[in-house]
Amino acid sequence: MRLEQNYRSTANILRAANAVIENNRARKGKTLWCEREDGAKIRFVLAADDVDEARRVRNLLADHVKRGGALRDVAVLYRTNAQSRAIETELRQARMPYEIVGGVSFYQRREVKDLLAYLRLAVNPSDSVSFWRVWNTPRRGLGAAVRAQVEARVQGTGVPPTEALRDLVERGALARAATTGRPRVPRRSRRAARARRGAGRRAVRAPARGAPTTLPASRATRDAADRKANVRELGVCGRGVRVVGGGRL
Repeated sequence: MRLEQNYRSTANILRAANAVIENNRARKGKTLWCEREDGAKIRFVLAADDVDEARRVRNLLADHVKRGGALRDVAVLYRTNAQSRAIETELRQARMPYEIVGGVSFYQRREVKDLLAYLRLAVNPSDSVSFWRVWNTPRRGLGAAVRAQVEARVQGTGVPPTEALRDLVERGALARAATTGRPRVPRRSRRAARARRGAGRRAVRAPARGAPTTLPASRATRDAADRKANVRELGVCGRGVRVVGGGRL
């Protein structure tokens, strides 16, 4: 028994699908059909790269709205989660509202937010929000007891948590595991200035090279593959960023 009738797609979409899947010689024979109308013709566009593809999508949406259409009647489909980055970037720049269905926005994914926090911390070691986000990511022996000591130091002296943690380490107030695993952040000195100047270059190289090693080996293979793809995509995004003097991430 073959389930060939389709109740969702128009005839033109099913004809295109049949033309594609018939090239799979290992499959069982099947021809999809429907009782719906032919529908709009399918356009095939060969884009130069993901950015060009996303820009074309944005332009198509803009033309649709100009003709009186509504964005709520349009869906943009993509195969892998990492592909949403270029499309989301174009839609954000064009101030077009959108909703991710069945997933999470690229910039809200955990590994992306973690990497961006590391970059902000490299530029500004006093960024306490970024510090607390990644201070134990990946896990490095910094538990609740160490955090309580750092927070007490911050409240008692008014210094940023990076300085508070460094002070505790230099005073020998932390256990060896915590001392070994503490986050490395630049001091407020020439090193910090060099970190700020080089942030744009690290934004390009660091995500693509270093972050996948922070993924726990026990995580499901597919989930880990998706996260690594997101990390690589963030590296691609970083290559288009130009940090000028006085700029901030």
